[in-house]
Amino acid sequence: ARLTREKEILSNKARFIVMVVKGVLELRKKKKAELLQELKQHGFASMKDLNAIMHGKGGKRSGDLPIDEASGDGAVAGSEKDVEKTEYDYLLGMNLWSLTYEKVVEILKLRDQKKQELDELLATSLEMMWDRDLAALSV
Repeated sequence: ARLTREKEILSNKARFIVMVVKGVLELRKKKKAELLQELKQHGFASMKDLNAIMHGKGGKRSGDLPIDEASGDGAVAGSEKDVEKTEYDYLLGMNLWSLTYEKVVEILKLRDQKKQELDELLATSLEMMWDRDLAALSV
């Protein structure tokens, strides 16, 4: 669950940066409430959704969208509930220097590493995990 959550955070950050750099998502001259609602409409996962992954409650996996599809055309309709101010701080709190294509490449590499770790973990049987733990204890 932790790896899935980390992968989702990295995917959302990369998509967010691409949308800002391409001008699809404009951050300046907007009220915070309007910006938060726009993030929700573009399908970015809130911290509440990401934390639900940790607790095994699923959560939407918006970060699996390819970066080229981050144009925002397929907006997800937001619910009527107001978005809490802290739900998207993991995106809005990034430094201005993070909003570059170089940072996107770096984040995508991290995301791919997390995805590979997750795939390896999912492919490992309980017996194999048990054997590894026993081998580690016997050393």
